[in-house]
Amino acid sequence: MTGGAKPTKPKGINSVRRTLADGTVRFYHYDRATNQKLEGEPGTAEFEASLRRARRAGRPRRAKAKKPESAWKVIGHAYQQSPEYLVLVPKTRRDRDRMIGEIIDRFEFQTLTDLSRRRVREDFYRWRDELAATPAKADKITGLMSLLLQFAYDRGMVDVNHASRIKRLTSHGSRKDIILTSEQEAALLAAAPPHLARAIRFALLTAVRQRDMCSIRRDQYRDGWLHIIPTKTRKTTGAQVWIPVFALPPLQELMEELLALPDCGGALLPWDGERGYRALEPGNVDYQWRKLRDKVLGEDVDLHWHDLRGTAITRLYEAGCTDAEVSSISGHAGRSETSLRDYQARTRKLALGAFGKLARSAAEPGDRNVVALVR
Repeated sequence: MTGGAKPTKPKGINSVRRTLADGTVRFYHYDRATNQKLEGEPGTAEFEASLRRARRAGRPRRAKAKKPESAWKVIGHAYQQSPEYLVLVPKTRRDRDRMIGEIIDRFEFQTLTDLSRRRVREDFYRWRDELAATPAKADKITGLMSLLLQFAYDRGMVDVNHASRIKRLTSHGSRKDIILTSEQEAALLAAAPPHLARAIRFALLTAVRQRDMCSIRRDQYRDGWLHIIPTKTRKTTGAQVWIPVFALPPLQELMEELLALPDCGGALLPWDGERGYRALEPGNVDYQWRKLRDKVLGEDVDLHWHDLRGTAITRLYEAGCTDAEVSSISGHAGRSETSLRDYQARTRKLALGAFGKLARSAAEPGDRNVVALVR
């Protein structure tokens, strides 16, 4: 446009008047929001199209401030790459992975700075209280949170562990006095299907954990000894268990019974189901155990499968076994830093002494704890 009249323009447009060398006056138009030059004159189709293009392109957007990553996600990932985590058995890793996911979901908003503030402990206690209906889960969650924050503290990620010493809803060792009585044992064995009865007898005579029991193979039994490396401590203490089957008549009889069964892929304790013999699975054992327990003892009786291990250990102590003799059967790590694997000969001798005492205790009049297992 030429001439001195200033053109009518829409709101948000800056116009600059310039006089060219030949004396001509020209107006240049710019979009104020984007500072882009516009083509044509206001009111023309060319101008309107240019304005639309400018505003559609817009100014380069300012980079948004990056949201701080969840502290629990950072700590959890670091922990899952650590040697402390990698030495755990697969089941423990799966359980911790699941709980770490729950912690992240609950406290995703917390930053590393937040975790160093005293007030964050209130959040932890509030969640623990919400989980009070399942106290064991609440204690596991808060215990893992303390473990993770201690891991982060040791590596300089946080300044303090505000999840330490959170009061438990259950007490340590609360199941240590929950054992199977001889009357309950006899009733369960009488009602149990053969495969479950064999598993119950085996657990009560060997104190072997359920997962280890399900994975024992026939070739682990040689020359009267059953050799087991407990899965729980395989990568930590590496403790080995040598069970002298020949030294305990009820266990010797059970072993002969097991070896007389059809070979099920080498598994020592097969599961006799509708599909025939197959290896034991922890999930099936738990399900069948709970079903049998509720039917025979009642739904109000709180007896877990793991309590069979506690019962077996209690009977070893009742027979007069020492801590060392009991650990030689149960596979518990000793209190010293020396691993039992460094003293295999001594371990066998202790195990033999333990079963000798147990066999003599069972032979005493009135003691039916072991005698009831002989079928």
